[in-house]
Amino acid sequence: SGLRLAGIAPGIVVFALALRFAAPVLDRTLSARSVAAELGSLSSAQLPVAVALVPRELEFGLQFYRNQAIPRYAWGQAPAGEHVVIAREGSRGLIERKVPGRRIVLLGALPEQKFEFFLVSP
Repeated sequence: SGLRLAGIAPGIVVFALALRFAAPVLDRTLSARSVAAELGSLSSAQLPVAVALVPRELEFGLQFYRNQAIPRYAWGQAPAGEHVVIAREGSRGLIERKVPGRRIVLLGALPEQKFEFFLVSP
């Protein structure tokens, strides 16, 4: 049993080190936390946020990090007032079709996750 522990212990240490150094990369490429942080850096106002063509995991994560309901453009839930839309890259046309006549401004992007952030006027 002591020999088994001596064999397993280095594996645990190597796994812990790999996880320690990979965690920031995984956070930036997979986590809703990085999307929420990027959103906070793009807009100082606490505007409502909606999503378009993004995974459900992102929607749920944003609900948690922003403590607000996140409407989905695909379900016809575009907010009536000024808001920010987080969309999959190349989805500007969908946003324009869902809110015709409103001004849409690209605020920024998160290329690691292939998302873009748009400000939609009221």
